Amino acid sequence: DFGARCAASSAGAGAPTLHVGVVGYGLVGKELVSQVLTNAARLEGELGVKVQIAGVARSKSMLLLPPAGDGTLAGGTWPSGEAPADLTKLAEHVLAAADASGGRALLVDNTASDAPAELYASWLAAGADIVTPNKRAGSGPYDRYERIRAAALQGGSRFLYEATVGAGLPIIGPLQVLRRSGDEVVGVEGIFSGTLSYIFNSWKPGVKFSAVVKDAKDKGFTEPDPRDDLSGT
Repeated sequence: DFGARCAASSAGAGAPTLHVGVVGYGLVGKELVSQVLTNAARLEGELGVKVQIAGVARSKSMLLLPPAGDGTLAGGTWPSGEAPADLTKLAEHVLAAADASGGRALLVDNTASDAPAELYASWLAAGADIVTPNKRAGSGPYDRYERIRAAALQGGSRFLYEATVGAGLPIIGPLQVLRRSGDEVVGVEGIFSGTLSYIFNSWKPGVKFSAVVKDAKDKGFTEPDPRDDLSGT
């Protein structure tokens, strides 16, 4: 779908480019960047779209990369030339890169923070797509969620949040397709938290609950603060 959108944005200009801004450069962010760099050539061959990392933000610093400059991130390195983290400037940089090439802008929020979620509406309204495993936008204030959905319509952009539930299993997308095709969803039951599913399947008699939670955190299943999972955030 991103390929079709990129192609529409840069019709007649050769292979379009998807310019990606990454918010959060911890375990998940580094793996995402690594996969993009490793699979960029294959994605271009299969989808007809160039995928480039245009910028990366950590909690206190960020890198705004020039066109085709994402190779400096290979191996999880953090090159020189960083600036203080400013998510508004990061988004502006990614959008400007997309505008210059005629491609699309995509912002990926890998954090568990409210700060990026507060900016989703402005990013979407400006035409940037958003992909995120961050639960804050969907579980926070409902009026903010409504603003996010309205901004996506306004900007002709997409807010994709499949990875917020079920450890990334395809749950939300298939449900949306079923509803769009006319099916009525009567009920949905299950444990849609990968963290809780792991805990429930690992917690045995005689084992402390805190030990199971720590094990889940050590294996990367939980949010940075496991209380976010356990409280239903």
